[in-house]
Amino acid sequence: MYEKMYQQAESLLKPFGDIMSLNFEVMDAIREKQADFLSGMLLDSIEHVKDLSGQTSLELICEVQKKYWESVQEKVSANTQDSYTLLSDSQEKLGEVIQGVVSWPEMPSWSDIISPDAVKAPAKKPASPRKSAAKKKSPASKAVAPASSDVESKPAEAVGE
Repeated sequence: MYEKMYQQAESLLKPFGDIMSLNFEVMDAIREKQADFLSGMLLDSIEHVKDLSGQTSLELICEVQKKYWESVQEKVSANTQDSYTLLSDSQEKLGEVIQGVVSWPEMPSWSDIISPDAVKAPAKKPASPRKSAAKKKSPASKAVAPASSDVESKPAEAVGE
């Protein structure tokens, strides 16, 4: 019984192991490419500084700068293209692993799932409570009535006497 459960678990987890090993290989390859790229750029930068140190003419300095930045652009472009190719290839391999494991059932068409009668214009929504609450006057906006009717109002002339 345990052997059968072990075999089932092993067959179930094998695709995950394949995916993880493929991801590890791709990340290792990208790490190597990036390390090579950065070390190459560092060496090129050192050479560029050496080339600039002996220059006194503005024209020559501009020419050295232009040559350096063109080489940087080429190397960045090549590195980006290599990384993209590597990731695209790994995506295809991952797709093959997943296709080998998962059997996708044939999807029925929408007309088989939804009848034409079910698709109707949505009914009109009732007014939201937020809008109806906004129409009611708040207690603060009501006029303040006198506190008690015991107090007689005296004319202003009588108050001074």
